[in-house]
Amino acid sequence: MHTIVPFLGSHTTLVSRAVVCLVLDTGIAARDLALLDIGDIAISYDRGNALYVGNRELRFGSMTAAALGNYLAQRTDVSSHLFMSNDTTMSARAIDTAIKPWSVQGLRKVFAKNFLGWGGDSEALAYHMGLSLSTVQHRYGRRNTGQDINYSLLDHHFFSPNAITIG
Repeated sequence: MHTIVPFLGSHTTLVSRAVVCLVLDTGIAARDLALLDIGDIAISYDRGNALYVGNRELRFGSMTAAALGNYLAQRTDVSSHLFMSNDTTMSARAIDTAIKPWSVQGLRKVFAKNFLGWGGDSEALAYHMGLSLSTVQHRYGRRNTGQDINYSLLDHHFFSPNAITIG
């Protein structure tokens, strides 16, 4: 089996790789990325990987866990902030600049389209992206069908762009 992963060439930095993977896997916004602390991330083989943003728990796959682990392993500062550059906390704008030619907003759109295309519903997408249901429905044009897909946070890996596999 092959895992579908975003193309990240050798020119990408460890921070840009971690950000791109995290956004594609969770749909997190740049403003939320800038506020993350190292303690907001839980990487666990037996319980799954999770990111805690406010009152939301966002699951992510093993590729994102590896990208975050590689990024954190090379850091030499002692700050609790997750994303740092030259011993300075990265702002939302600095994070967006670090992942050029992509943008966090563009990657969030990819996450949203894939999430809905792979069977996720509008309510679950709104939760993941930290948006209202009406905003999600307006932006992505998919109404909740009313079908109960039994979505839970533990099932997030099924809808995650980094966890979909093909044979």
